[in-house]
Amino acid sequence: MTEDHSRLFVAEFRREAALLAKGEEHRDTVAEVRLAQVKLELGNLYQNPLAGLASPVLQNMITEREAEKERLTTRLALTGKPRPTADILPHPVLLGKRGLKTRVTRLA
Repeated sequence: MTEDHSRLFVAEFRREAALLAKGEEHRDTVAEVRLAQVKLELGNLYQNPLAGLASPVLQNMITEREAEKERLTTRLALTGKPRPTADILPHPVLLGKRGLKTRVTRLA
């Protein structure tokens, strides 16, 4: 492995880490949109029992939406915490004062 290989690995790792972080942000946005939809649906569903239309199907729908709302709220609360990031430090033998280039030069 050469210095160039190490640098390429570090650059590729950082690029992949950034892509994964972007994917997490997208999932969080989708969850926020879905949570807003669920709250709106619950508001509409709660209007029916007030009008005297409480059926078992309606009660099941309300229970399902409440469970989904709780799940989304919990998920968003967990994703709000900062995520650890990985810092790749180059191996001192490859990039330090006594790097591979120095060793190869000595052999030649």
